[in-house]
Amino acid sequence: MCFNRKAKDDARYSEEDAFLVDIFNNHKTETFGYQGTGKDLLTSHVIRLIGRPHYGNMCYDDNTVLFDLKDLNAGGNTYQDLINGTVNKFPRRFAEGWHKYISDCGIYLPSQYYKDLEELYPGMPVEFALHRQLYNSQIHINSQDIDRPWTKLTEQIDVYINTLSVRKQGEYLYVRYIYYTKYDSARRRLLPLPRTKGIGGDRDAAQFYATNGEISEHEIRAHMRDIEYDTRYFKNVFFLDEEGMQRYKPIRINRYGY
Repeated sequence: MCFNRKAKDDARYSEEDAFLVDIFNNHKTETFGYQGTGKDLLTSHVIRLIGRPHYGNMCYDDNTVLFDLKDLNAGGNTYQDLINGTVNKFPRRFAEGWHKYISDCGIYLPSQYYKDLEELYPGMPVEFALHRQLYNSQIHINSQDIDRPWTKLTEQIDVYINTLSVRKQGEYLYVRYIYYTKYDSARRRLLPLPRTKGIGGDRDAAQFYATNGEISEHEIRAHMRDIEYDTRYFKNVFFLDEEGMQRYKPIRINRYGY
């Protein structure tokens, strides 16, 4: 009995892994969700499954090559160059077939500073749009909120993944998420339509998905030994090393907090 259940679980999560790998190999994705819902855990998991060298703005595993986001610039060419036929050719900056992962994209490329981004990095949206043709690879971003990253990038996303929760069971971590193919459905965090029986139910479901795109709930399973990334990456970006830091000792004044 236990063996059969394990075999079924293994088969189920193998299918889930194959589904996720197919998404990341063939589409630009945005993974979004509240703190602690498994955005980087899901990204780390799919990176391990794909098993190839890749670029990242943080280190996920030994196959990660760190890169600067400013290099996503299409050689400085913009839509005007494409229209006017004034494209300047440039040496390729990335290896063929290596995906790129941008964690916390809303911090690096925040939508509220879109005017500055348009002025300073006008070629980035062009690179984002043409990246598969240029390098035969995909760009993947994550953020706490779907609208926090620069709109000129997120409007080109193919698939949206809303992470819901992480749970620990034994040696495994499980991440629940909802998959969307339409931005508006992801932004509204629509739930998949419950299954209904009968002709009317099938018709309603067909209309629902025709209007809202594909929506489905999934769960992945990641072994804890496979987690190699720093879950508190930014402390190393902003803080001095521990020896150079002045240690702060919190003081409790009274039980009322003042």
